[in-house]
Amino acid sequence: MHDSNVVSAIPPLDRLIRAAVNGRHFEALEAYRACYEIGRPLVSQIVEKLRAIDWKKLGPDEKLRYFTCLMSLLHDIDESASRELAGHILRKGCHSVVAARLRSIQAFNLRDFEAQSYGPLTIYVATAIPIRATVWRYLNTWLSHIPTEDLEGISRLYVVKKDQLPGLRGKYLRVLSVVSLIWQPSYEWNRLAVLQAELTLYHEVGHHVDRRKPEQEESHEAFADTYAQRLFRQVHPRLGKRWIEIFLMPSHAIRKLRRARRLTQGLKRTSDDAA
Repeated sequence: MHDSNVVSAIPPLDRLIRAAVNGRHFEALEAYRACYEIGRPLVSQIVEKLRAIDWKKLGPDEKLRYFTCLMSLLHDIDESASRELAGHILRKGCHSVVAARLRSIQAFNLRDFEAQSYGPLTIYVATAIPIRATVWRYLNTWLSHIPTEDLEGISRLYVVKKDQLPGLRGKYLRVLSVVSLIWQPSYEWNRLAVLQAELTLYHEVGHHVDRRKPEQEESHEAFADTYAQRLFRQVHPRLGKRWIEIFLMPSHAIRKLRRARRLTQGLKRTSDDAA
């Protein structure tokens, strides 16, 4: 058990780093907010910490979590300082995963978003999306279907255009409890695409609900798939499970086939060993 007086005596930035690196997400979020409130006095410390590390080699997951939380905090406090440091790291050379994370963080500029609150959750919709009134209407409907306790702890929800998260429909940044959702122009007339966006939102929230310690990525994806499918079927009871898997969650169907194949192979090896 932690002594609350000892914990409170630790500077917020150090508290954030410890919590983020060790995957204590709610503690990290609380420390992140405390650091954000301190603001610019922390900029030089953050820059110094990030400049002190060679990012050409990535190593354990903890190192990426360390980088993500500090770089995201810097970007939230001072976007110009964040862009200057990102340019320095990219010029010096860094691991491809670090470079991708940098591009993802730098893609967000709060001046490019409209913001609204949904309870304690802040939602940011990119101003580059032309049909924002429709987006807000859908979001409020979808979020009303999600249990309040499942949204607790999510700090932000971003809705962005496809080019800001290429190759993805959505993303959950676990270290900061941030959800991002892609919105495409075709959603204005494509009912299937709208349903896919709704299901994607539930999937990313499912990652947030998944409080387990780090395991195989496949296991976490299966949890988020199951959560999204269960919630989606409650909202759309007329849509059959198979229809959802084939047309809305093909990746879920593929993952189920892979798990079934691994299970069959495991049983076969057990049988061969017994023989």
